[in-house]
Amino acid sequence: MSYNNFLHVALLVLTCLEAVRGQARIVGGGTTPIAQNPFVVNIRDNGGKLVCGGSLVDPRFVVSAASCIKPYKANQLTVQGGAQMFSNPGVRRKVDRIIYPANYDNVTLDYDVVVLRLGNELTGTNIGTINLRTTGVPVGANLKVLGWGRLSENGENSNALQSVLVAAISKNDCLQSYELTPTMFCAKAPGADACEGDGGGPAVLNNELAGIVSWGFGCARPNYPGVYTSVAKVAPFINQAISNNS
Repeated sequence: MSYNNFLHVALLVLTCLEAVRGQARIVGGGTTPIAQNPFVVNIRDNGGKLVCGGSLVDPRFVVSAASCIKPYKANQLTVQGGAQMFSNPGVRRKVDRIIYPANYDNVTLDYDVVVLRLGNELTGTNIGTINLRTTGVPVGANLKVLGWGRLSENGENSNALQSVLVAAISKNDCLQSYELTPTMFCAKAPGADACEGDGGGPAVLNNELAGIVSWGFGCARPNYPGVYTSVAKVAPFINQAISNNS
């Protein structure tokens, strides 16, 4: 391997490590009602700490980001739905299976998606499912990103569910900041972004799950957009995972 190639790989690894540390929280947004976003769930560890966000796509299945879930086993995770406030009980279900795509790459974060199967269906007040978007996200489209993550890059998590609008940008524009794979797209808005704790959460377009919060350098930094897994690219995996594990 040449020195230049080695340097490129080293920088890519460092960027990905930073991205995982800084993955998704909502910065620059505002409180939003769970009743209007009944598909949004949070995923927590056995100590009750926020691990990442997720989207209920079937009463028994949640979609999130592989990079967020990878450090955990199924019996260490609980999903909460139906609660706007993180501190409220809501409705909780244990995870009994974690399904990763064979193509997931822990270094490049290609295919950064995971499907969680719950021990029992997640149903109740302010709980519902969201459909998968099977076509790409047009440049300039406004996506609603949701989560309970940090409100600033070095700040605290939000107790109330937050949302923010970001606009999809072209892959060429995003390539000025990052190395991307075909399963990724980027979005940004001035002073707005997902942040740590929001990883795995939804990016919604026309009431469909269009993106999964994946990674980015810091939170809401001007020259570093948020990077999302394209649901259109990974929908076949999601559908197959649900079909094979129902």
